[in-house]
Amino acid sequence: MKIEFDSPDDQDDDCHINPYSMIICRRNHLGTAVYAIRLIDEGEIIGLIDGDVIDDPNYSSEYCIDLENGKSLEPAAPFCFVNHSCEPNAELLSWEDDDGATGEEVWLVAVEPIPAGTEVTIDYGWPAESAIRCGCGAADCRGWVVASEEVANVKIPAEEDDE
Repeated sequence: MKIEFDSPDDQDDDCHINPYSMIICRRNHLGTAVYAIRLIDEGEIIGLIDGDVIDDPNYSSEYCIDLENGKSLEPAAPFCFVNHSCEPNAELLSWEDDDGATGEEVWLVAVEPIPAGTEVTIDYGWPAESAIRCGCGAADCRGWVVASEEVANVKIPAEEDDE
């Protein structure tokens, strides 16, 4: 799947950054993924993650991003297709206001240079009770989609223990 604007000069009205000048969605071994279409520099903002803000502390989905005060952000395309990696090249950021409160805006930012053709990934950092097997293929893969400090707390399902 390729998502495009009418021209490379089109801008996202909300953030004045056109993520589509940097990224494209296409299929890989994990499903749909986000790839750089040009070099993305370390520290460069890839885009504002828009979507639906859900005000329900019990809400959960495969893609939701936890916000403060029991809210979640259900990201829209293309950012709902950013996959996990144990060695990510991007991260999610939100900024605090002068009172120390974070808003509902979440940004995707490169933490290292991302060459054209490279998948853009983040570390999901899930708690141990939500862990699933990881297929990122990173040299230092933890084996689980889980926060690094939670790996020791992962309970291997009985059916996997027998393999």
